[in-house]
Amino acid sequence: MRKEDFLELAEKYATGNCSDEERKIVEYFFDKQQRKQLHNDVADHGQKELILAHLRKRMQPDGVIDLKKKNYRRRYMAVAATFIVILGMSFFLKHLNNSSDYIEAVALQGERKKVELSDGTLVYINSGSKIKYPSSFSSIRNVELDGEAFFEVSRDTTRPFIITSNGIKTKVLGTSFNIRAYAGADVAVHVKTGKVEVSEVKRPANKVYLYPNRQAVFHMPENTFVVTEQDAGNSIAWMHNTMLLENKTLKEVAVILERWYDVKISFETPDLEDLVITGKYKNNTLPEVLESISFLKKIDYSFITEKKILLKSNHKPM
Repeated sequence: MRKEDFLELAEKYATGNCSDEERKIVEYFFDKQQRKQLHNDVADHGQKELILAHLRKRMQPDGVIDLKKKNYRRRYMAVAATFIVILGMSFFLKHLNNSSDYIEAVALQGERKKVELSDGTLVYINSGSKIKYPSSFSSIRNVELDGEAFFEVSRDTTRPFIITSNGIKTKVLGTSFNIRAYAGADVAVHVKTGKVEVSEVKRPANKVYLYPNRQAVFHMPENTFVVTEQDAGNSIAWMHNTMLLENKTLKEVAVILERWYDVKISFETPDLEDLVITGKYKNNTLPEVLESISFLKKIDYSFITEKKILLKSNHKPM
């Protein structure tokens, strides 16, 4: 970001005309200045007043503004200090650019991925999922998740680690847990170690706290959390290439198989979608899983193409 661009942001901030994203950028600078005490080191009060007058002239040519109002004066003083810092401390702009760089890690259908974040946190991304994170963290470690991932968060009591996923916020300091948040489905958070706070983004007061082997499922229609106790190993079986199907309908199973094997599954008749199956598959090929389902539910399957499969009834007409 050029100095001119940031000055424009500072001016918009001072007049209250910046967007939420622009406001975050400017306030990030203010926070950095306060913590590093650059206000006192870079410029004295007299210098700030001179630049304040200059900015006031640029932003309000007609001079119609009452600096006696505390909120306006505070904003202008902040902008003046920022202006001084930009002129004398160009490395701050480089730091801003770095902190603004976001990385997106994607695990495509049929693959899984392991990512290490700048703070040492490890993220294991399941098929058909992605995470978005900054190249370096500031005072808060924010990550966005679309899909499913297991997090081993590096402990840092001064910087919370927050994952936003499908309208749900998961906040920790250092622990390990699994989040399943595929679009259009309920969000599930399952804790392996440590303590986790799970809340609704729109209603932060709607929250639950989880401990090892506790799972919270957020049901979309009712906007409620349901907490149960169960072995966290079941939720992370996918990390060990094990697919657990517990009382899943064939419609739900089809979605899972599509992610695992990068295929598309359709049904000959809608009634097949409601058949329920339970099973465990470890390191199995897709034909092996389909053969098992075919045997258990008395159905047939056929490969229309290499990537398209049709499930159909094997009942013969009388």
